[in-house]
Amino acid sequence: MNRSIIIYMLGWIMNIEAVLLFLPIITAAVYRESVITFYLVVSCICGVLGFLCTRKKPKVKMFFAKEGFVLVSLGWIVLSFFGCMPFWLSGEIPHFIDALFEIVSGFTTTGASIVPKVEELSKATLMWRSFSHWIGGMGILVFILSILPMTGDYNMHIMRAESPGPSVGKLVPKIRITAKLLYQIYFFMTIATMGFLLIGGMPVFDTICMSLGAAGTGGFACRNSGQADYTLYQQAVLSIAMILFGVNFNVYYLLLIKKPKDAFRCEEMRGYLAVILGAVILITLNVRHLFPSLFLAVHHVLFQVASIITTTGYATVDFNQWPEFSKCVVLLLMFIGACAGSTGGGIKVSRIMMAFKEAKKEMATVIHPRSVKVIKYEGKVLGHPVLRSLNAYLILYALIFALIDTHTSAIVDDEKNASKRFARAIDFYLVQDFSSAVSDLTQTILLDGDFFPAYFMRALIRCKQLEYQKAEQTADTDVPGDNARKEITAVDYEVVRKDLDKVINLAPDFVYAYYNRANVSAMLKDYRSAIADYNKAIELNPDFADAYFNRGLTHIFLGNNKLGISDLSKAGELGIVSAYNVIKRFTDQSE
Repeated sequence: MNRSIIIYMLGWIMNIEAVLLFLPIITAAVYRESVITFYLVVSCICGVLGFLCTRKKPKVKMFFAKEGFVLVSLGWIVLSFFGCMPFWLSGEIPHFIDALFEIVSGFTTTGASIVPKVEELSKATLMWRSFSHWIGGMGILVFILSILPMTGDYNMHIMRAESPGPSVGKLVPKIRITAKLLYQIYFFMTIATMGFLLIGGMPVFDTICMSLGAAGTGGFACRNSGQADYTLYQQAVLSIAMILFGVNFNVYYLLLIKKPKDAFRCEEMRGYLAVILGAVILITLNVRHLFPSLFLAVHHVLFQVASIITTTGYATVDFNQWPEFSKCVVLLLMFIGACAGSTGGGIKVSRIMMAFKEAKKEMATVIHPRSVKVIKYEGKVLGHPVLRSLNAYLILYALIFALIDTHTSAIVDDEKNASKRFARAIDFYLVQDFSSAVSDLTQTILLDGDFFPAYFMRALIRCKQLEYQKAEQTADTDVPGDNARKEITAVDYEVVRKDLDKVINLAPDFVYAYYNRANVSAMLKDYRSAIADYNKAIELNPDFADAYFNRGLTHIFLGNNKLGISDLSKAGELGIVSAYNVIKRFTDQSE
């Protein structure tokens, strides 16, 4: 393996990230936020390390598929590691794993967030979260290929490893120019989206964040209410933007070179638009009664369809309140995804169309065994390597989701097996189907009342549900199709605490039961009980950094400043660097 060129390219990734961090730095400077220090420090570190890795060009420039896949994998790891540092160092996301989760969700354009109230974050951090969608949407390595002053066949290996589609092609003979064209299209489409939103009166900061998220088909918002508070015009602009960014960028290139006929002949684009149109019609017919007018129904349905099929994750209404048929269509759209060569996620329309064509061919072969048929896509014959990789991809994709079905079948065969119920509950939890997870855990407990992991997981999931509900309460509940949300009370958290009481009764040495019960007690403002449980957790595990951190905050809240600072110092020694920021902040306020 050519390690020198991998290190060289990783250096370029760090150099680029150092430059990209200037957007949140500028944002922090404009809004006079103290987090600017942390973004500057991380940017400087990236720049220095990048310089050290790129100051000497590799002598051997041979680059094969193995190096391409290794580079892409390591590139995303390096990008995410340094990208999360400002979140963690500033203390806005105090735990490193949480900070890493947030930025990985951003760079991969997943859009899942651990932040319950985004408006409590600094403007710089909100900007960096949204910008991470834009960076990851097209791929950081594609950007590097567009600016790197190097040539060679190895570039194709990088492009192929980074590409989300079933096949990779060149717009022009040189990969570097292809990458540059892709990013130019990406950039100008983003600017155009910003322009249309500004015309509609959206605040500048919101415009930038929403445009970056729509372009990268991410999902991070800069308001707790998501997109519900924006005007119908602004929502319509975002709907169109999401759909357009879900189109294969090759189509836009063909339009640029004045080949509109070739562009509109794109089989994948026509299939993609047909799926959107069909989904909008079907869902609108099903949910019309939930909206005051047909126009509003079409408007909100189109927004949700555009958001789901591109895996953006924006929302203007709570589609969980829609009928089951509409939710099934939405789920199907989530799997289908957008076009290959776009910023959208999912399986990709191209793969779905190829799979159907292959199935059609096989059915024809059964009827006419001696007939010779070829599969054509976009006017080209699909070779065996493409079909083989397509089938492998679909099989792997299906296997992941088949785990839940496997556990379901196991439960049907043995309904009284608590461990099988518990296994399926974990599967449901991993795909964030919390209600089904809690249901299975409750059944597990009924089958085996001494199985303490079931109590622990049920407490954990119920607590997550309550946190999500609290975040949703800040949203506008007057949106058509929304029902009034149930107010979160102390009784809800008492249910969680009872489960943890049971865990401690069954497993008195289980340290995380004490820690989680302490956190719940703190939420209930029962700080004395919280400290007692933190004490027990630390007694069982003297190096439990999070327990020291939370106990320190609780001590400070109760006025025991000396004990609080001592605990925070210990948490800092054990690896929670943000604890020092809390100490400094508290000390400055005290002065």
